[in-house]
Amino acid sequence: ALVAWATGSSAGCLVDEISQAVGPEGSGDDLSQHLAERGVLPMFGFPTRVRDMFLWRPTRAYPWPPRGTVDRQLELAIIDFAPGSETVRDKQVHTAVGLAAFRPAGPRVVADKAPLGRRRPVTLCRRCGAVRHRHQETPDACSSCAAVAPEFGSFELAEPTGFRSAFRAEDFEGSFTRNARATTPRIAPDLDSMEVIDVGGARALSGAGDVFVVNDNGGRLYRFAPTEDWESWVSVDLWRDLELRGRLLRTVSDLRLDEAWEGALGMVKRTDALLLGRREAVPGLDLRPYDPGRRGAWYSLGFLIRAEAARLLDVGLAELTVGSSVRHVDGRAHVEVFLADALENGAGYCTRLGQRDQLEHLLERADGFATELGKPPHNGCDSSCPDCIRDFTNLIFHPLLDWRLGRDLLDLLLGRPIDTERWVYEEGLHAAAFAGDFFGRPVRLEGGAWAVHGDDGVAIVRHPLESPAEGTDPPARGLSERLRHAYVEAKDLARGAPIQFVSSFDLQRRPGWVLANLA
Repeated sequence: ALVAWATGSSAGCLVDEISQAVGPEGSGDDLSQHLAERGVLPMFGFPTRVRDMFLWRPTRAYPWPPRGTVDRQLELAIIDFAPGSETVRDKQVHTAVGLAAFRPAGPRVVADKAPLGRRRPVTLCRRCGAVRHRHQETPDACSSCAAVAPEFGSFELAEPTGFRSAFRAEDFEGSFTRNARATTPRIAPDLDSMEVIDVGGARALSGAGDVFVVNDNGGRLYRFAPTEDWESWVSVDLWRDLELRGRLLRTVSDLRLDEAWEGALGMVKRTDALLLGRREAVPGLDLRPYDPGRRGAWYSLGFLIRAEAARLLDVGLAELTVGSSVRHVDGRAHVEVFLADALENGAGYCTRLGQRDQLEHLLERADGFATELGKPPHNGCDSSCPDCIRDFTNLIFHPLLDWRLGRDLLDLLLGRPIDTERWVYEEGLHAAAFAGDFFGRPVRLEGGAWAVHGDDGVAIVRHPLESPAEGTDPPARGLSERLRHAYVEAKDLARGAPIQFVSSFDLQRRPGWVLANLA
């Protein structure tokens, strides 16, 4: 079989896989590395995507790499070495200012004149998180959620070959260092080659996909310009700021501003992925991750499943990446949580988890894990803790994570309805706390839902996954059964005043925002 695959000329053989792999741009010019990154050849023995930040300009070719470097894998380097980020080494703080890469050439050291590396046009939706390769003209709106600018945009994504500091360190005085933040991992699945399996109420896809990690400077993008000698490309805005603070030996006038480039730093890696989503829509529920509560629910589900997947596979948590994906299926937004192998070109973990027997076993174990979290001591957690779904690898998600929301989405995947009765006690506490801090009084409405009744109207507390039914009056068609009953009683209480729905997630975590948005 191996010989037939290597020497054949039909679809799926080695030559065919190479032909398909060389279509997308790679991170380098070497065919062997490109085929390894696309999963045709193994990564072992080939160069990895480690990037150096040079703390000063190297002058000697030996030893190499020189002592004045700090290295990271590219997906970490675009965050840790982004302009403005600070790195502490030998009790000194080094501020990253741009891009530079050097290599030995005999006894000399030469600079890479194009440290931006490979650049590829992409589109990114900051509303639903969809990221795609842009092969043609820029679309006007997101294909997944129809968002338009400024939430949806197009830009070039650069995979730098190296980074540089200001070449001027400061003493570290024990204060916190600054770092940039990348977006959460995004996936562009190769749907045509993925295996599809239905389990319970879920649809699972497993196979290869492109995982994107993007640092777009919080949506503002970066602007780099080369120095006069073309040895570095530095952040124009940061360079000017550091010059004013006296931390640079050179001035902005030394930059070739007419050659400036604007875009984002990032990487694209081919790896194995497993996508899980609800097969059919659920009346009364809105699963689209367009607000913090629903986004937190999907990430909570992902990390809950990842915890059991790591135990099932006997691997570390860092071996699996978690994210969410939104795409259009049969005219509706189809939301999925995904697990992806952290190893470039895939380790086979997610492909194995996508097999029917393994997937059923994984969901069964995850269900058991969620049941255990409903018992002491975790039933006393207000959201999550380091002993359930929080860990160091998902630190940036901690404000969003709530194991109860993950459990509710897991129920939907297993074909069970959400048991809103489990939330009545918490919803009552949040309503009482809000009323005590701001205005009104907590009221238990027909159907079991809680509300805050004040002189300016009624705010009905809903589950984060229940449809908010915005813009409809009366909103009977888009509401769950319990909220329909609550709405009828709230009309009698309101006596013509506005009736609104607020998520228990927002009520607990950002009551000031809720107050500001009440009519």
